[in-house]
Amino acid sequence: MMDLFNASGLSMPWWGTYNQKSAVIGVIDEDARPRLFYNINNNGQYLFNAAGRMSPNKRIAFLDPVWNLQKPKERKVIRYTFIPHGDYVDMAKVYRKEVVRRGYFVSLEEKAKRDPDVKKLAGAIYLGLYGGYPHYVNMPGMAFTFDQLKDIIKTTHDELKVDQAFFHAWGTFSNFVPNCWPISEALGGAKKLKEAVDLTKKYGYLYSSYHAYSAALENDPDFDTTLFEKDPQGKLKRTGSRWANIDPSKQLGLAQKSLDREIDALGLEADITDISFSYFADQDNSGLFALAKYLDSKNLVNGTEHGQQQWIPYFDMFEGMTYLNSNLSEISHRAPLFNLVFHDAVAIFGKIQDPDNQISENGDFRVKSLRNMLFGVGSTIFFSPYEFDGMKGMIKMANEVVSPVGRETFFSELKTHQYLSPDFNLQQSTFSSGTQVLVNLGPVRQQTQAGVEVPAFGYRVTFRDGTVKKGSFQWRLD
Repeated sequence: MMDLFNASGLSMPWWGTYNQKSAVIGVIDEDARPRLFYNINNNGQYLFNAAGRMSPNKRIAFLDPVWNLQKPKERKVIRYTFIPHGDYVDMAKVYRKEVVRRGYFVSLEEKAKRDPDVKKLAGAIYLGLYGGYPHYVNMPGMAFTFDQLKDIIKTTHDELKVDQAFFHAWGTFSNFVPNCWPISEALGGAKKLKEAVDLTKKYGYLYSSYHAYSAALENDPDFDTTLFEKDPQGKLKRTGSRWANIDPSKQLGLAQKSLDREIDALGLEADITDISFSYFADQDNSGLFALAKYLDSKNLVNGTEHGQQQWIPYFDMFEGMTYLNSNLSEISHRAPLFNLVFHDAVAIFGKIQDPDNQISENGDFRVKSLRNMLFGVGSTIFFSPYEFDGMKGMIKMANEVVSPVGRETFFSELKTHQYLSPDFNLQQSTFSSGTQVLVNLGPVRQQTQAGVEVPAFGYRVTFRDGTVKKGSFQWRLD
């Protein structure tokens, strides 16, 4: 069972299936919030194990809504569209039309007209510098000084030759979240941090400190339960997660206490606000929308984590999408469903819990970089200050291989995606810019039906001017 929306649920309210003849997509009514029961390739074999028999059932995949019968006024409606000869790409395009109608689609071109700094996201590498915050303040062995931050920014530009970057500094305040102020004097103070921010501006980069207004941590000396939501009996609510325990109606006030002062002190062009928008409760969300609208009113390049469709009008970039702790993609293969709908409406980067420099069930740096080009996702490198030297090679490769695709396709619709081999490793996508990306996510050389060979962990990008860039990621033993 999983949620619709929220940190570990679906990011869009639709699903579908297709065969060689046709496709069908079901879209849940905008006002409905069922839970979702899913079955993936299961034939109930466990029911027959005790008898030592093979299950006679076929392996099937399905997703069923589970409606809350205590909500009689909810419109329990699913609208189905049948698509002759369709597939998952056609389903996504059906839903793309629906989100335009629902008002969730605001293009990056429109956002850039309002704030030209949005263009700095095109081809940018998202560089998260973790100083132990928000978990701890000035954590020994993890905290970085603002002089160190300046050195990392300067090295990224001068030595690594990175064209576009978005620096996200996790650890610049002397208080725990949600009190994101004042700027830490122990790390160098506002003057030194402004020097670092000014350096990002000089290089055409973006910068944000880490902000969160939804979390109160028990190890904070100023831990304050008066910020929590309470039930009619006065008992604390939302205590299951320290990252989402603050009353949503109080989060706007927390942001207003400090963000304007920080913007004035540093001359910020961007803001990333973490966590709050990971959740979309099946109840009053006016507090979260008030916070989103306030952040949007600052006319900064706005980002948040765990992207979901309802926040797209207010944000320019998402750091990661909703995900299950037990990843569904471990069982199946990945398709760029969200980007087929929203690529030209919001810039998507990787999740800091699974950055491109980390090996996980989603692959290693090679596979993630190839998939970034294919899907139109920005590179994410997340590291602590002492790890920076070890990140340099990956940052350079991301800048040389992934970023050029991101720059050319940033304002473009992701038009198509195809699996070209039985093992699903050979894949191809095209963008409305005319850019075509062909990648091989596996360790064996592959060939398209047209005879185009792609080496193991290789790529072939045809840019809109006809230029072809190809190569592969290689193992090397020193």
